Amino acid sequence: FTVDVDHRAEVALDRAASVARALLRGQHRRLREIRRTVAGVPGPVDRAGRMRSSTIVSSWWQLAIADEIAARLHLEPADVDVENDAQLGALAEQRAGAGRGCPDFVYVKASHGLGAGLVLGNTVYGGGHGLTGELGHTVVDPSGPLCRCGSRGCLETAVSIEHVRAQISYVAGAEAPESLVEAVALP
Repeated sequence: FTVDVDHRAEVALDRAASVARALLRGQHRRLREIRRTVAGVPGPVDRAGRMRSSTIVSSWWQLAIADEIAARLHLEPADVDVENDAQLGALAEQRAGAGRGCPDFVYVKASHGLGAGLVLGNTVYGGGHGLTGELGHTVVDPSGPLCRCGSRGCLETAVSIEHVRAQISYVAGAEAPESLVEAVALP
């Protein structure tokens, strides 16, 4: 099931709630047993849990994400935390992955978009406004291709998974085995 999270926030939130309910059912748990929920969203999220870009993920702009998730899961909004997905990835690597025992590192999330989570002194660093790590829309070629954010030549236009897949298909030709494309382009 594919959801365009850039332009369809409500559909993505509905799908996320459906997946959460299915996971709970699979564990023989009920929604009322949830104590805390964390949502990782693909874009710049401020400390209040609101998307801070009107161009990158337009349907999420100023959406009260915690309220939306809480309503779908019958929770209190105060029990829902909203964070940037790359920062959550960095936290996961720090606690249970390749970053264990490493006090300072950068986690790069390359999928549909491009983001980074920064760990400094064993703490995920969000910056002054919680927006650290939004490197995908750094302009690297001002005359480059148009980006989904409206700028030209963003880093994301050169190294996003979609771009890498297109390049592999182009280089390997129409007969490129899907396994090759997937092996190189895993998120």
